Amino acid sequence: MTQEWMKDSTLEGIDPAKMALLQSLIQQGSKKNQNEMLAFLMSAAANSKKNGLQFSPGEMDMITKVLKKGKSSQEIAKVPESKEPSAKAPETKPTSTKAPETKPNKSKPTPSTTAPTTTPSTAAPSTKASETKAPETAAPTTTAHTHNWVAVTTTVHHDAVTSQVWKEDSAAWDETVVTKAAWDEQRLVQDAYDENVMISDAYDEPVYGWVGICNACGYVFQPGDDVGVHMAAGCWSSWHDEWRPTGEVIHHDAVYQTVHHDAVYQTVHHDAETTVVHHDATGHYETVVTQAAWDETVVTGYTCSGCGATK
Repeated sequence: MTQEWMKDSTLEGIDPAKMALLQSLIQQGSKKNQNEMLAFLMSAAANSKKNGLQFSPGEMDMITKVLKKGKSSQEIAKVPESKEPSAKAPETKPTSTKAPETKPNKSKPTPSTTAPTTTPSTAAPSTKASETKAPETAAPTTTAHTHNWVAVTTTVHHDAVTSQVWKEDSAAWDETVVTKAAWDEQRLVQDAYDENVMISDAYDEPVYGWVGICNACGYVFQPGDDVGVHMAAGCWSSWHDEWRPTGEVIHHDAVYQTVHHDAVYQTVHHDAETTVVHHDATGHYETVVTQAAWDETVVTGYTCSGCGATK
């Protein structure tokens, strides 16, 4: 159970010594669960007179109301009502009534002086005289020491509370990495080939030869003709030879030449191929103080400032 409820403004009017007592009681019941702790506090506060302190009904009522804040109906049902301590108070009254008994002892000398005047002739005064002697011996109780309880505290040191905080040294980034360099490709546009180019057309060449011609009639002697027979036929003349086409021809085919043509290529450029590689951010953890170290004053007990008694 935390001690935050003790900071409630409703409790500001309660004596700090009583609040210190409550704090000590919380430490004593630290192993109890919340409901057990609430009942424990109410019971301990109701019996606080044994420790030299007593909570008034109004203070008990304020403490009850604060303890009930934020609790469920089931939890509230388990918290003792402020009336319960006041009801138990009469049980502790025998202790408180003993004090008044000592006070009449202090004042009995006055009634004892008046008592003899009212019954001077009876034997009762003698018995009352003996009764008054006892209080006279107990007279020191009228000056009995009343403890003035002062809280005894100790300082508990709490180390600083820290946490690990990530500090970025470099931000995340994306890197473009070349997976294949740029290159030029020779792409075939036309295969190599051989071309037959005609150098000269085909043609027929006439054949020439020496042909005999009659000087009289101009007859052209053919191969195998007998010149004498022709002359005897009536020309009786001479003849001569001329270089003339014989009528025969020699055919010549067209003439071709093979011309080789190399393959034709075209250069195609290819850009470099890349990929993006992601790099996470880099950094480190630093220890950061989220709550500074502090010292807490804890009540460990009480001591009487007069006699040195402790509790």
